[in-house]
This record gives sequence, C-alpha cells and structure tokens, in this order.
Amino acid sequence: MDSSSSSQNTATPEQIASVKTLLSEIKTQGGVGGNAGFQLDHLIPELRILLNLRTRTALEALSELNGNNTLARSFVDFLDLCLRDQLTDLKERARALALLSRIATSTHITPHRLIIQRVEYHPRPKAAGGFGAVHQGLDPTICVKVMFPKTLVSWARELIVWAHSSHPNVLPFMGMFIDNIDGVSRVCLVSPFMENGNLLEYAPRLPQRARLSLLSDVVNGLLYIHAMGIVHGDLKGQNVLINSRGCAVITDFGSSRATTGTSTSTTTNSSYTLCFAAPEVVAHGKKSTTMSDVWSFGCLTFETLSRKPPYYQYSNVQIISVLFRKLPPKRPGAPKERERNGSDSDEEDWSSDGEEEDKDFDPLDDQMWSLIMKCCKPEPEDRLGLVAIQEQLGRIMEGTQRAIKGPGIPNVAFHSMAVATRLSSMTIPTPPPVVPQVPQLARALWSWSGEGPGDLAFAQGDIIEITRENNDNWWTGRLDDRYGLFPASYVEKIQVHSTTTPPAHELPQARALWSWTGEEPGTLTIAQGNIIDIIEENNSEWWTGRVGGRQGSFLASYVEKLQVPSSGNASTPGVRQARALWSWAGENPGDLAFSQGDIIEVIRENDLNWSTGRLGGRQGLFPLSYVETIGPPPPPY
Repeated sequence: MDSSSSSQNTATPEQIASVKTLLSEIKTQGGVGGNAGFQLDHLIPELRILLNLRTRTALEALSELNGNNTLARSFVDFLDLCLRDQLTDLKERARALALLSRIATSTHITPHRLIIQRVEYHPRPKAAGGFGAVHQGLDPTICVKVMFPKTLVSWARELIVWAHSSHPNVLPFMGMFIDNIDGVSRVCLVSPFMENGNLLEYAPRLPQRARLSLLSDVVNGLLYIHAMGIVHGDLKGQNVLINSRGCAVITDFGSSRATTGTSTSTTTNSSYTLCFAAPEVVAHGKKSTTMSDVWSFGCLTFETLSRKPPYYQYSNVQIISVLFRKLPPKRPGAPKERERNGSDSDEEDWSSDGEEEDKDFDPLDDQMWSLIMKCCKPEPEDRLGLVAIQEQLGRIMEGTQRAIKGPGIPNVAFHSMAVATRLSSMTIPTPPPVVPQVPQLARALWSWSGEGPGDLAFAQGDIIEITRENNDNWWTGRLDDRYGLFPASYVEKIQVHSTTTPPAHELPQARALWSWTGEEPGTLTIAQGNIIDIIEENNSEWWTGRVGGRQGSFLASYVEKLQVPSSGNASTPGVRQARALWSWAGENPGDLAFSQGDIIEVIRENDLNWSTGRLGGRQGLFPLSYVETIGPPPPPY
C-alpha cells in the first residue's frame, strides 16, 4: 500500500522517461486530430504508466506541454481517442478523464472530434443557468447551450465530462462550436432538445406513484457517472430533463468534476443550489462528493413526490442556519415545532406563507419518507448508497404483496408504472414494446370493472386487442372503441394467424432519435434521423440493423420503430389518431397546439392525461381531455 501510494505521488525516473517516449511518439506521428492513420495501440502501455500517477503528478510529468500548444492539442486529441476507443477499465477511464479535464481546462483546447459546424438557433433563450443560456435550434429537435463569457473553466470541464458520458439516463452530447456574439467568442454546446421539459415541470403531470420510475432513472444516471469518477454537484429537478420516451436524463455538468474514480470523488463547490446542497458543502465549505450527490437526490425525491422544494418553509437565511445544524428537510404537513414540543422552539416562522401553503403538496408516505431520510443523514458516511437506494425504490414500486388469491390484481405501484408506460432497470431501460403487425389478442377469463380512469373494463369472454405489454402485471389494450389498462392475470392470450405474409425484403425500420457511436467491433454507428433497417430484435436492449450499407448492433433505446403501412391501403392503418374536440393553444414550450377538428397522430400515451402527438410537421405534448381517439379499425375476430 505504501509503495503504491508513493509511486502515485512521485514519478520515478523510469515513469518520466516513459512519458517522454509517449510525447515523442505523438510528435513523430504528427498529431492525432484529423489524422485517420494515427496508431494508438502501441502507446497504451506508456499511457497506463502515466495514468498510474495521481493527476497532479501526471501533470508535472507532462510539463513539456506548457507553452507548446501544438503538442498540447495533439495530446488532448490522443487522450480523447483513447477514452473513446481503447480504455475500458473504469479506473483507467476515470483517471484519463480527470487528466483530460484538467489539461483542457487550463489550455482551453478542445478535442478535435467534438467540434462541429455552427448550428442555427433562436436568439431568445428558453432558460438560463449559472453557466449559460439554453436556446432551441431552428431545427426544433436541437438544443444549443450558449456559455457565458466568464465561465471558461466551467465550460471546459462540462464539455469534457459530458462528451465522454454515454448512457440512456444522461443527456446525449452532440458537439460544440464557437459563436461570435457582439464581438465576443462564446462556446456553444449542442444536444437534443427535450420536448417534455425538466423533471420539476413534468413530474406533477403524473400520478405520484408513476414518478418513482423517473427517480429510478436518475439513480441509474448517477450510478453511471459515479462509476466514471464524476460527481454532479448540482442535482435538482431543473437539471434532470425528460426525453420523448418519458425517461429522465441527467444534464448540466457545469458544477461537476472528473476525478480519479476513488471513493472520495469530489467536485468544486463553486456552484450549487442552496436547498439541494448537503450540509458539509454549505456549512463547512467542503468539496462535493458522491455522498453529497446522495443528499441532493434525497432532496430531489422530496421535490418530485411532494411538488414542494426542500426547505420550502424557510427563507434562504433560515436554510443556511438549518444546514449548519445538519437538519434534513421537514416532512410536508408535519406539525410546527412549537406544537410538537409543547414549547417555543428556535425554529420560528416555520411557514413563511401561512397555513394555506402547507396544504398545497402531495403527502409523502412512510416508505418514501424513510428513503428520503436515509439519503439525508447528517454525516456523509451514514447515507444510503446508490445501489441500496435503487433496491429500496424497486421494492417500493413492486409493493410487498406476494400472495394473492384467485386472479391476482397487481398492486398500485405496478399500476402507476404502467400508467407511465415505462419501467426502469439497473442498467439500460427497456423501450416500450411495439404493436405487432399481426394483432395480439387475449380472451378475458374473468370480468373486471376497472379501478380508476384510464382502466379498460371488460366482461368474461371478451376478446381484447393487446396494444402494449407495459410490464408483467399490467397491459394496455383495446376493446371496441375503448383503450385502457387491464391486469394481465385476468386474461389469456389467443393465437391469431395473418392471412398475408409481408415479403421477406420488406424489413421493419426505425428512426434514430439521437446519434450513437458504436465503440465495439460489430456495432453500428448511427446519426440522428437515420432510417435503419431492423434485421433482428435480439433482445429488449440491443437490435441488429443496417444503414447505408453498414450492418451491426445498436442500442434499441436510441431509436423509435416506424409503422409499416399495410399494402393496398393509401391511408395509414395501425397509426393511432385523435380528433381535436376543442382548440388548444398550448401552455409551455414543447406543447402541441391545435385547432378544433385537427387530426393528430398519436405517438405515445405518456399517462392518463397527456399524450405526445404529431401534427403538420410539429411534435409535442397535448391533453387527452381535448381530443377523441380514432384508432385503427378492429381486427377481424
């Protein structure tokens, strides 16, 4: 242990010689950026020697880069390509990312492959944060974050950390460019535009239990970035976006920092949101750690489930006082301290807006409150780890009922997740199944009257078309002209044979929602908007496809499957549509405005109240209460 620590803190002559060999070889090959013939493989052993050093020691060994921008640029490109193509060990990746982040921050040199052509965007920002303003592109699927001029360190850090993150629960990075605004060069970071907005705005539209799967998405994203040696540092609802599939993705890495991936991974504490920050960060000026991210997740859970920000009863001055005492948020609706203790307390003016404010929240049940308290323990070492958080979330979502007599009705947690039309997993979320070309039918074994709005009631013997198998317990189906949820345990599937078989050359297709770079042999790199021939749906996570003469595997969660029109019919049977009963102007960016009588293509049903649709080249969210569904004709029974 001592020798290892010593070798990391101080570079030996052999290690320094190895670093010089590495730099010399990079110079000999004439740089990396734009050099397709650059050979990386034989330099990896020297790179691993460099990565065995602590970041500060490695930077000292790389002193030759100081004042030599040409060599520094080549080395930045070299590290960037190694992270993309060579390094698979998490610890090595974390150390390489930390080193690249430090060099890019100090030199303001960007990896060559991350620079793209200028993207046109609307001048009026959609939102603004501590490091930049967010604009929607003229292409409405694109988002451009224009960094403020005085945030050079922050944008360099965010660019490096974000560009090397690739996970379904982390916002995809598309590239960067420099824009001249009023004579000032501004860095612009490009990503997909998230039409559903952020978690703070989106979660209240869902039933409370349906919000749990979004929190599970956030945990998945945190598990990934922590494994990469990255601490977020400013986790809150506004920094979690909702993609078109209704999944949560983490964004805004401006406060984050790549570290060496050890258990003490930290980030600078220059920027945080007071009511989401851990006590040790606010009161003691310590750097953020993975455990302070856990505290922030507890506060995020509070906000998502209650619709109130943590410490909403306090002013900012009072919040600072509370955090100095390491007190967690107070449960909404809990009695005042004076009432609870029977005497005056130092926590006066608990609710600054009176009793009325206390009533405007969603109550937190004991299970969720227990999870929040385990995340918001006063001492970092006592807080629940992310894996344990995910397990506890899973138990809450699944419920505790195991033995059910007769035809089992799945518990309310499964029902709420089915309403949200998605489930989460510990790794890559499974996309919702696509409606098969041959209708899948089921026969009702027992009658079911439904439990709430959006359920599909039926009588024993009814034949139901299964439009989606949401999970093992709840399916979505159609009976006559009604759609809704029903328990899978009440039906049995029946086989339906198609009278016509599509020609073998007519493969199903999918459209790429985001660009994805295949980093392993046999994978298929796709660009946003690509139309992909689906050769095989291997499993829920990976499909095999072909585009532009190339063939390989790709992540199914990065695409949406396209409907195949039936032959002999000029219309689009199988495509769900809705007719507008009233005009609706929309309420927020990303909403789909329409006029009375418009026919809207229904892309997905997000929950019982909201769907995503397409109209005249526009796509967005709309309320189901304003439309009537006009789906495809019933299948021949």
